[in-house]
This record gives sequence, structure tokens and C-alpha cells, in this order.
Amino acid sequence: GEVCCIEPLHSKPELKDHPITQFSLLAMASLTKILVIGLKPSLKVWMTFPYGRMDPSSVPLLAWHFVAVHNYVNPMLAFCRGDVVHFLLVKRDESGAIHVTKQKHLHLYYDLINFTWINSRTVVLLDSVEKLHVIDRQTQEELETVEISEVQLVYNSSHFKSLATGGNVSQALALVGEKACYQSISSYGGQIFYLGTKSVYVMMLRSWRERVDHLLKQDCLTEALALAWSFHEGKAKAVVGLSGDASKRKAVVADRMVEILFHYADRALKKCPDQGKIQVMEQHFQDMVPVIVDYCLLLERKDLLFSQMYDKLSENSVAKGVFLECLEPYILSDKLVGMTPQVMKDLIVHFQDKKLMENVEALIVHMDITSLDIQ
Repeated sequence: GEVCCIEPLHSKPELKDHPITQFSLLAMASLTKILVIGLKPSLKVWMTFPYGRMDPSSVPLLAWHFVAVHNYVNPMLAFCRGDVVHFLLVKRDESGAIHVTKQKHLHLYYDLINFTWINSRTVVLLDSVEKLHVIDRQTQEELETVEISEVQLVYNSSHFKSLATGGNVSQALALVGEKACYQSISSYGGQIFYLGTKSVYVMMLRSWRERVDHLLKQDCLTEALALAWSFHEGKAKAVVGLSGDASKRKAVVADRMVEILFHYADRALKKCPDQGKIQVMEQHFQDMVPVIVDYCLLLERKDLLFSQMYDKLSENSVAKGVFLECLEPYILSDKLVGMTPQVMKDLIVHFQDKKLMENVEALIVHMDITSLDIQ
């Protein structure tokens, strides 16, 4: 059948010595099937894959990307015609031959007209009603959708109908041309370029830092901390801008979280109700102070918690009391076994003042004795 789409396997400079590059692989999509062809050392068809049942007006799509599977980096070919995306992992086996294995399918509820890799875990799909879908490949979770009809995307209809040469093409190819936009969308370096009738639009995913800062600008500090922690733990999706090994990534995110925690503590003090019942002030700090304690302990920054954070919150007597009280469950569950002698002393005095000596006795059993200032 007529070939609609050709996609060569490109490799970045750091992958130029990958064993698969010696074959000069080329993926081709016709109206009935896809083919993976090796141009070197001699022309050879390594794989054919028929589409099966599909809408005859849907557009064949191909896209390569190198991905890490079981600690080995190999090219993965995504192909689609309609509403199911197939992923094929391509690697060279021990005999030197090309071996292709099917990976998990991506089943969609819309008809695709473009498929773009952002990175090995994140893909951006454009459907036939010009809505973008950001998808996490491994979980198949849809992370965001964006309407782009304002772009007024340029379609390749006239080329597929071959109007310039009198329409000398099959009806099947002309039908596909209604949705074809191969030459109107391109990607490079994590950016996607869309050719509109009046302008070229560039779209990209926000970096992890920009996503956190976006929440901060909206005054959503708790949400910003939660998002940053998901980056720290490697659980966030569509992550852009975090490089290096796990320890380096954690350190970069932790530094940003500490900055946010200082901002959060300042806000807790500034937003405190100036007037009203003591219960209102206590409730305000009970909503905010435990967040600071939680993240300082998660980040293993007791040094920060019991020095700068404690000193800052001690500027308000109610905040100081709430801080000391919210340490209790951590101590009883042995998540916090040591603290500075000054904080321990203040904790005991605070519970004594509130006539809660039984609580003090229960806490001391769980404490590191070096925290106690015995006089």
C-alpha cells in the first residue's frame, strides 16, 4: 500500500555508539501496516505489523525514542492508527540480529493525529478535535489536557489528495489526508512546534521548579511542598529539569523545600489573627505548624527544625506551644528520639504549665537521654 509516514531512528551524540545504530533503522507506515527496515549493512525488513481493524480515515503515526528497560537503553517505536498506541522495544540480540518485543498498549478514547515523545516517560498526543493530552507512558495516566484550536493548525490535505497533479492518488490516501498534519508538527529538545495558519506556536512542559513556583505564586504553599516532595521521592510524573543520580536530585529538591519551609513559617506568623479568642490563634497554628515539623523530619533536617524553625516560631507564644505539642506523637511513635536540650526543657515546662505531667513521663521513656538537661 501507499506509504504515508517514514521515521528514521535518530540517536543523540551520547548514543552514537549504541549497537543498534549500525543498522540505520527506518520505520515506515502504509495504510495497512508498519515496517521496520534496516538500511545497513544491506537492505532488510526486520518486522512487519498489520494494523487490524481501524477507522479508514485515521492517520498512521510513528515515533522513536530511546528508553531504559531493565537498566538497558534501547529504542522504542510507538505507532498508532486510530485510538490504540502500540509500543515496540527494538534491540539487538546475542546473535547480532534485530529483536522486536511488544510492550503494553495504550488504549485511548479519542482518535490521534499526532504522537510526540517529550522524554522516555512522557508523551504528548494530539487528537482529531485538536486537544493535547499529556500522558505518563508507564502508568498511562492522563496528566493534563490543553485545547489548541486557536493555533489553527495547518493540515496536509491538498498534498495527500495530490491536487497539484490532478488528484492521482487512491481514495484511501485522500481520506487520510483530511486529518494528516505530518509537516505541521515537529519537536526538538523537549519543545513541540505547531505550524498555524498565522503563527508558529511553541509548547513545552514546565520544569519541576517552574511547577513548584507556579503553585507558590498562587499562594498554594502546602500544595507546593507536596509536589516538591513527590519530586524528591521520584514519584512525580512528567518531570523535566531534574538530572543527575538520585542523591543529587534529592539534594536539589531538598534545598528548594527548605526555602519554601522558611517562607511557610513566615506566612504562618504573618497570617496569624491579631485579635480574637486564643482558640482561634491555636487553630491557625495547628493547621500550619505540623506541616513544618512533618517536612523537616521527612527531609531528616532536625538541625533546621530545632534551631532556625524553632527560634522563628518562638516569636509567638501560641505558635511555640503548638510546635512543642505537635512533637508528642512523633516521640511516642519513636520517629523522633532526640532533640536539643533547650527544646526538651521547653517541652517539659510547657506540659507542666498545662498540668500534663503524665504526658511528660510517657515522652521521657522514648527520649534519647542526651536530650535531657538533668539538673
